[in-house]
Amino acid sequence: MNSIAAQGRGDTVIRGATLINEGMSSEQDVLIRGERIEQIGGSLRPRGAVTEIEAGGKWLLPGLIDDQVHFR
Repeated sequence: MNSIAAQGRGDTVIRGATLINEGMSSEQDVLIRGERIEQIGGSLRPRGAVTEIEAGGKWLLPGLIDDQVHFR
């Protein structure tokens, strides 16, 4: 479980990331509920408590696993 989900603050929205998914890229918002991606779209407006992460200029690759990472 990641630190954001562990805090129990409700939903998380990643705003304005360049989403690379299924061979296409576009600027999108991503709604995360618990540990699952619930919705992808522009200008998402979730209800309730929300943690917002501004991601303009960053890439977001849902489901990508970096299998070359090395922990020491």
